[in-house]
Amino acid sequence: MRHLITLFLTLSLTTTTALAQILTGSASNLGNENIDLTVSVDVTNNSVTLTMEGPSNKWFGVGFGSSSISMSGAYTLHASHSTFQMNERAHGGNGSGTTLSSSGAVTNDATSGNRRTLVFTRSRVGPTNNYYTFPSAAGSISIIWAYGNNLNYSYHGGNRGRTTLTLSEPCPPATEVTLPVISICDGQSVDVFGASVNFSGLFTDTILSSTGCDSVIQFQEVIANSSSALTDLGSISICQGESTTIFGNSENTAGIYRDTQTNSAGCDSVIQVELVVNPTYDLNETVQICSGDDYTFPDGSTQTNIVTSTTYTSSLSTGAGCDSLITTIVNPLSVISSDVMEEVCFGSDYVTANINLTNLTADTTVVRTYTASAGCDSTVTYTIMVFEQAVSISANAENTEATIDPIIGIPVLWQWFDCASNTAIAGEDMGSYAIPSDVTSIEVSIQGSFPIGNDTCVAVSNCVMLMNDTSTAIAELSAIGIHIFPNPSIADLSIINQEERLVEVTITDIIGQVVYQGVSNENMLINTSTWSEGAYSVTLDVDGTRQSLQVIKR
Repeated sequence: MRHLITLFLTLSLTTTTALAQILTGSASNLGNENIDLTVSVDVTNNSVTLTMEGPSNKWFGVGFGSSSISMSGAYTLHASHSTFQMNERAHGGNGSGTTLSSSGAVTNDATSGNRRTLVFTRSRVGPTNNYYTFPSAAGSISIIWAYGNNLNYSYHGGNRGRTTLTLSEPCPPATEVTLPVISICDGQSVDVFGASVNFSGLFTDTILSSTGCDSVIQFQEVIANSSSALTDLGSISICQGESTTIFGNSENTAGIYRDTQTNSAGCDSVIQVELVVNPTYDLNETVQICSGDDYTFPDGSTQTNIVTSTTYTSSLSTGAGCDSLITTIVNPLSVISSDVMEEVCFGSDYVTANINLTNLTADTTVVRTYTASAGCDSTVTYTIMVFEQAVSISANAENTEATIDPIIGIPVLWQWFDCASNTAIAGEDMGSYAIPSDVTSIEVSIQGSFPIGNDTCVAVSNCVMLMNDTSTAIAELSAIGIHIFPNPSIADLSIINQEERLVEVTITDIIGQVVYQGVSNENMLINTSTWSEGAYSVTLDVDGTRQSLQVIKR
């Protein structure tokens, strides 16, 4: 007898029961389409299961009861275009044969890729002599096979053949025997079915019969108990300065301690325990707080409104239950305060990250509180001084030159302006302005720019009328508060009526044609942009008195 030894990781017990008698056989790769056939005969239950596999795009079939390709006396089964249907036929010779009634049922019909598999179950014994009766004992049977060119059952041509299929009975169940468990210690070995074993496991020994079937299966479990296995008992904690007993000895040094003992299996066993020595503490710390703040010490006590340096000792217990002292020195930080002085122009804005003052017309004080680098309050007082400078100009006795009253001690950039058009007079940036000889009259003002702090202030003066025309009309009109400018005129002609007298104005060109006429007791602005260049006569009737003068349009 032959023996087969196998290692299993788990122990299993099997109870042997009577099994049905089954005969099986198969034939594979029949023809170019590789038809496969498996026959399973259940003699006990008198049934047969046929499994056929072939092409999915062609009909294919197998036959029983004939060893000749002529198919005389053959019983055939064909798989064609219909699904879950097996076509059964009886043949007396060559030809398509006679269709038989179905003697069973197709229990599976599946297609995968270009392959089709059918499972057909029927009775072992045919219902008539036209059906094949499968044998009830092991042996060989002849089969024939064929396939067509498509799914429609038709003449197969040369796509046919024959072969032999052998039916055989499986081996009977073997007897299983479970042997007593063997225990060994680490380093030992034991003979198991002729092999030396020094580790745990489930081993099997199979005894084969003369027919090659399993006869007896023996199970042997071996348990190897480790003599060097380490058992960790965990840890023991003490405080610094204390001691404890470990394996009969007094110990006070942190570390791992081991002892060798005999376990329940009779093998050596090593056990260990760790000794943890937790420290005690005597610590010093220094902290800073803002003056007047409260402080909570490590033991939870709180002192309020601390304004001088304070020392306090906290008595605590660590997480391991050991004593701990913490001495805390608390130093309060003083509040920081500062002043900031700024100058701005009258009507200007003062804007910072957290100050937004607009249109300042008077000195202003703002207090802001910030957080210093140590986290304490820092107070800053901002004083914003508003600088206002009035500028005035006056004309000389002849009304031909205007001068300014300068801003003493401050550098100023001056610029003279034409009041009528509010435009800068090119090149006039000195302390006085004289009317050009080719200008009859003009009203001017001065504008000065000067630095104040980070700002640049602008002061604008009053307007003053300057005239080259010393005629009686100009003088008399000026005496009653009426001024006409600019002369020459480019785009507009202004008539200033300071005393709001009723004035009737008539303007004619050189040929006497009226280009403007109006009456008002207010200032008048006459658009001359469309007039032709040349001389124009202006007649003013003021309170019944008529005055005439000439203006030039350029």
